Amino acid sequence: VRHSDYVIRYGGDEFCVLLVDVNEHLLWRIAERVRERIAAIRFEGTTARVSGSIGALICRPESRKKIVPKKLIAHADSAMYESKKLGGDRVCAYQLYGRRKTRLEVPQSSA
Repeated sequence: VRHSDYVIRYGGDEFCVLLVDVNEHLLWRIAERVRERIAAIRFEGTTARVSGSIGALICRPESRKKIVPKKLIAHADSAMYESKKLGGDRVCAYQLYGRRKTRLEVPQSSA
């Protein structure tokens, strides 16, 4: 992540990464880079694989005053569980406009 971002251990094996001032393209680029680096982890003497199930949420400026941080975490958490449900080792992302949450597809330039 960038120097302006925050990585927080949220509990157990869950982490929260707060990205500051991003658009959809940058969100996907950073999330995929994190996912790829997790997948590249190797443990000496074993064939065990590590993978990440990443849930992401972009909160548009007009939504920031209308929603509490706990609800933002809940939206990102549900996206993470969707990623796990789809087999893991992937990113599921949403954007929040007001109170409406819509799925973010991978931008063509990030695929």
